[in-house]
Amino acid sequence: MSDIKVLIVDDEVEFASTLAERLELREIAAKTVNNGKDALSVILNSSPDVVILDLKMPDLNGLEVLVGIKAHDPQLEFFGRMLAGFTHDLKNHLAIIKESNGLISDLIDMGRITDEALAARLQKIVTSIQGRVGRATDMASSLNSIAHRQDTPLSTFQINDLISEELALLQRFARLREIEIKTALAPDLPAIHNNPSLVQFVFFHLFNLSLRKLKNHGMVEIASGQHNGAVLVTFRLHGEKESFAQLIDEETAAIIQEALAVLQASVTELSPAGAAVNEIGLALGSLAAI
Repeated sequence: MSDIKVLIVDDEVEFASTLAERLELREIAAKTVNNGKDALSVILNSSPDVVILDLKMPDLNGLEVLVGIKAHDPQLEFFGRMLAGFTHDLKNHLAIIKESNGLISDLIDMGRITDEALAARLQKIVTSIQGRVGRATDMASSLNSIAHRQDTPLSTFQINDLISEELALLQRFARLREIEIKTALAPDLPAIHNNPSLVQFVFFHLFNLSLRKLKNHGMVEIASGQHNGAVLVTFRLHGEKESFAQLIDEETAAIIQEALAVLQASVTELSPAGAAVNEIGLALGSLAAI
């Protein structure tokens, strides 16, 4: 049996139990709970390694549970929220696939596929299925890549790959706030030899910070480039902002402080006071020669 402990939090009992059974078959210990309050109790008492968390539950929703997780273990919040967004979107895609396949089955059973109008409609449905499957596959691939980046503490990677992987799973949280995400990733950046998992941990918190500082209907532009020999990731906040005393608040700074020390990286506010577009920069380089 693997040493990894997984907690599955979902008010859909059948979905949670089925997922737990599949993990157990792979010798991964999995526990299920069906509401937010029980989830917090398990997390505080047993500290699971991974939390698969649904967003919509009847008592505490997923985001409220994450507040409790954050207070207990900031790094566990990172994994929980990434997987929350992934599982919610994946379930939506699979539900549409199921309904579309049901319609195809109905058309076949009725023996009406030879009808030209129905054939055209069927083709449209098949195209929709292919698109949804493609999106679900891309999300699964991104999560898989993030998981495997933790296999070794240090590896060589491209910063643009890390950004793309993480954004594939975080887009939903921007959509909930009706905040647009744009990227401007510079090509041909040098590879970095560092801890990719910690880089994505810091990226997650800066992304979350950016969403918190913006009001609905704003935009976050994420750019990559180079500055003074380091690779620079910039978060640009466009649109109406929430009121705040400082852009990089003490809470976020405290959460990422240890990770930044390990990475030998820095996070700074790049924009001057009163600027229309606020900018946060993450600068990092290699810990050893590549």
